[in-house]
Amino acid sequence: MNRFIFAFPFAALFFASHFAFAADAADVDKAKQEANERFKAADTNGDGGLSWEELMKTDKTQFFYMKGHFRKMDANGDGKVTPEERDAFIESERAKAEAKGKK
Repeated sequence: MNRFIFAFPFAALFFASHFAFAADAADVDKAKQEANERFKAADTNGDGGLSWEELMKTDKTQFFYMKGHFRKMDANGDGKVTPEERDAFIESERAKAEAKGKK
């Protein structure tokens, strides 16, 4: 059973320099783990969220998707994106893409 999953490969998503497709739960778990590790490494002040300033300090090939959608991902408008906000945004985008594909 294939499921359309957005993963952000942080080095290669933040959770993302591109969308990845995961065929099973193991792939999804691995992608999330890698994304969370890269997120944590980019969170230089250790507050649990990435600010715009922290994103701008990352490699240009990393986190480009997040840079393009920062304001949308920052659901509470506090100037930083948490892993939870990132995940909620990704799930929302995945659901939109899946619904669009069913038309």
